[in-house]
Amino acid sequence: MSDRPPSLSELQHWMKWIITDPRGTENALREAAPTDAQPIHRYQSPPFEALSWISSDSHRERVSRIDVYAEAYFARIHESISLDYPRTREFLGDEYFMKQVASYLKYHPSRTPNLGEVGLAFPDWLGSQAVDPWEEFAADLARLERNRIYAFYAPFGPPSDFSRLATLTESDWASLVLILDPSVFLIQSSFELLESEPRRVAEAQSFVTYRDSTLSPISTSIRTQEHFIFEQSQKGIPLLRIIDQLDEADCGLQEIFETWGNRGVIKTIQLETKK
Repeated sequence: MSDRPPSLSELQHWMKWIITDPRGTENALREAAPTDAQPIHRYQSPPFEALSWISSDSHRERVSRIDVYAEAYFARIHESISLDYPRTREFLGDEYFMKQVASYLKYHPSRTPNLGEVGLAFPDWLGSQAVDPWEEFAADLARLERNRIYAFYAPFGPPSDFSRLATLTESDWASLVLILDPSVFLIQSSFELLESEPRRVAEAQSFVTYRDSTLSPISTSIRTQEHFIFEQSQKGIPLLRIIDQLDEADCGLQEIFETWGNRGVIKTIQLETKK
């Protein structure tokens, strides 16, 4: 036991280590940091030992008191990620999903005071670990669910306004840019993600997620041409330049304006700013 109490900073660093060490409290206290573990910094104890300063008559009771915090740390994050990715959890099953969350946290521990941000890299983690088609499906399904999170928290866009269309000159059309709502997020997958069971498709499927008029995230499949138009529009590419790269006969531009304008996906138009 040290002859002085830990400083606040020392205590915070020690608590962070002991609560988040992947081995668990007892093993972390008993064992030296494994040399082959990755990432190694997750297993290395701080130079100041604070366990002896926990008020208790026994080592076991001190460890039990720390365990309360360690188990709560994982349980709360697991609960949050489960709520963010409910379909992914249902597909993988509770036990396997929990194992994936535990593995994910080894490499992506919380680095933010916002609990909702801890699981944002979880879909990419699933994708990096996927070796079977059903695991690839789970990763893409999680990416779709992440887009729903992004859509829900996205800032609000401008009010829908297409009145300027009637005043455009012929030269204006060459620089017309579609302005999409900030809640619009896109994904492509080799699976049909809106079905409950994984089904690989011959051509990549496109999906758009956006926030509707009730402020609820909506995910739906879209045509490849629509995906391309939305994707390029988000980059600020003028509409005519986008259409030049498509088969105009299959573009269905009027239908796109009517459908996605009414749904609030396309909010307004503006003319490209010359740089």
